[in-house]
Amino acid sequence: MAVINGQPPKGTRLVEHQLAADFGVSRGPVRSALQVLEGEGLVETLPSGGMASAGFSVNDLASLFRVRHLLEATG
Repeated sequence: MAVINGQPPKGTRLVEHQLAADFGVSRGPVRSALQVLEGEGLVETLPSGGMASAGFSVNDLASLFRVRHLLEATG
């Protein structure tokens, strides 16, 4: 949820064992979640093999607000 909320900031290294400790789970679910987030474009694989928060671009935020507006206008 923190990545979706824009925390941590773009480029912040995401360390599996630290995330697992923070959420009180094993590394397996964290690894799976990071893969899903990477597929969604919210995290990226670093050249060193680690992962980092991808952050949001201005275009990403504009798209998000357009979709939200459409959903709220039709609801």
